Amino acid sequence: MFIYGIAQGVVEKDPAAKLGAVLKPLRKGRQPAITDLVPLRRMIATAEEDYARPATRPALGLLALSAVRPSELRSAA
Repeated sequence: MFIYGIAQGVVEKDPAAKLGAVLKPLRKGRQPAITDLVPLRRMIATAEEDYARPATRPALGLLALSAVRPSELRSAA
């Protein structure tokens, strides 16, 4: 984002440029998935019973129904 701003002349420097050396590298590889119906139902029931943020329950339901990536769901506004 800041690189674009620099190119457009909106900002002069990127304050986040040096963060890459400090941040942990992203974990790559396959993520575990629930592929059987019984454990999936159990996970959804547990999530509905758990005390979570108000937006968490419908978000988990949308994830289960749509199978989108969590990052895609977070970006959907």
